[in-house]
Amino acid sequence: MPLNAHGKIDRAALVTRKQSVERPKQASDYLAPANRMERLVADVWSGVLGVSPVGALDNFFDLGGTSLLTYQIQVALQDGLGRPISATTFFEFVTVRSLAEQLRLQDEPTAVPDPTGREVRDIGSAEKLQARVQQRLKMRRPRFLSGG
Repeated sequence: MPLNAHGKIDRAALVTRKQSVERPKQASDYLAPANRMERLVADVWSGVLGVSPVGALDNFFDLGGTSLLTYQIQVALQDGLGRPISATTFFEFVTVRSLAEQLRLQDEPTAVPDPTGREVRDIGSAEKLQARVQQRLKMRRPRFLSGG
């Protein structure tokens, strides 16, 4: 590492990284992202890794990704989607397609039983959490408070 007169790293003397590095050899041929979510994930990976193009079947770690870079990916995707994403998601779903599919599934409403147990309705994740909390509270409620 080049050092300046004060013994610190001389950032001006460091070689700057190329903006876009050619795509490293992958186990599969390049396959373009197929939908909006895959394009979003591929664009974020390309920006963070400096690799272009990023295909739907490309593996994050084979492209040069590291555990430290997953944090940058996490922050960028959370900003793009407007919701939190678990850090472990990036280690479980390592291709553009698998991560995009997981993120898409997390966005879809899920059928959850009504707390009364009488009907099923499609609700989003915030309502799902609220319904689970209400259901747990109802189960813990003493009988004399529930009127039964």
